Amino acid sequence: MIKRVLRAILRSLQLLQTSPKETIKILMDWTKANEKDALRSLDLAKPGFSKNGFLTDDDLSIEWSFIQQQTKKTQVPVSIAHDMTLLKEAQRELGL
Repeated sequence: MIKRVLRAILRSLQLLQTSPKETIKILMDWTKANEKDALRSLDLAKPGFSKNGFLTDDDLSIEWSFIQQQTKKTQVPVSIAHDMTLLKEAQRELGL
């Protein structure tokens, strides 16, 4: 199940990079935004998207802090999130 989600994320990241017009169309359909707003939203968000699914250590720390706040589980070390085995398998399955 996790690898299915990872493959979907990787495909969406590819779409963001290779088909911006299609991405805008999907964003407009999904959010009911007009083209101008969808384009602006994508322009603002795009720098935060990974190109290959990997996060930098800084990005991972920020995300981990957010997860800890939301789940109230503050004693879980970020080191467990550094295991990229499933991501690497999903990338290999997609030929990335």
